[in-house]
Amino acid sequence: MASALMVADDKDLLKRGSAPPNLLIVFGNSETTEQPIQGATSAWDGDGDSPGSKMGAAKAVLKQFISQKSSTFNIGMSAFTHGASSSNVAVISKHWLYSPLSVDFPNETWKEPIGTIERWGPRGEGPCTSATTPACTDRSPNFVTLPSGAGMEVGTVFFGVPAADAYICLDGAKCNDGNKDTATKRIKITLSAGRYGDAYTDATLSAYTISTPAPAHSMAVTKLYQQKVGSGNGANWQTDTVEALEKDGNLDRPVALREMLRRYAELAPSNEPIHTWPVG
Repeated sequence: MASALMVADDKDLLKRGSAPPNLLIVFGNSETTEQPIQGATSAWDGDGDSPGSKMGAAKAVLKQFISQKSSTFNIGMSAFTHGASSSNVAVISKHWLYSPLSVDFPNETWKEPIGTIERWGPRGEGPCTSATTPACTDRSPNFVTLPSGAGMEVGTVFFGVPAADAYICLDGAKCNDGNKDTATKRIKITLSAGRYGDAYTDATLSAYTISTPAPAHSMAVTKLYQQKVGSGNGANWQTDTVEALEKDGNLDRPVALREMLRRYAELAPSNEPIHTWPVG
């Protein structure tokens, strides 16, 4: 009695059957994955999320592959096994990179253009600016141009629960360690929708956590321009204006009061701060 030779080929599992084949991606997570791809010197290249690092490039490729093949394969991921004492692969903290979908304050020199990389988390510096230290402008497609000496102050729980505020100082103040309170011009940044963390609803990496209003996005922030007013206020302006009209305009008190009231009604619709109104 004789039998025919049987040949087994595991590749058949990738071609036949009604269920999608299982695909396991084993990801390297050694210290070298944080290195820049081509030896760039940017400080932001030494991070796993930087688009200029080996890990950042690998994540971009994986994102594209998963979005295209998630319905073809059952995709799983794992990492090389390292001992617990391997400090070079330990995750000490996590941060995320974001990029705005619209331009804030488009008519100002310090606007944040679309494409600006924002880095948030325990090590985050906020949006990339011309004043960010260490420098990030060679990695971020766009960045915020700030006056000399301007800076950013980020609370330790910014984007946390509850979310604290962050500030960009625009007048040369250091804007850190509480110095934001000395700034005369600043932008207050507050998380207004969404949450700090992963941007997608599932592993397809295609559906953002917030779908409306369009375009889809992962979070929304409110930016409020704040300017410290001078010593003037409404009462001071009225008094100073009446005195100026009496002295320089040679008007008696009743006429000066009527003229002050007329000017008040004329200037009020401008919505300009009252301490900036002309006196007299």
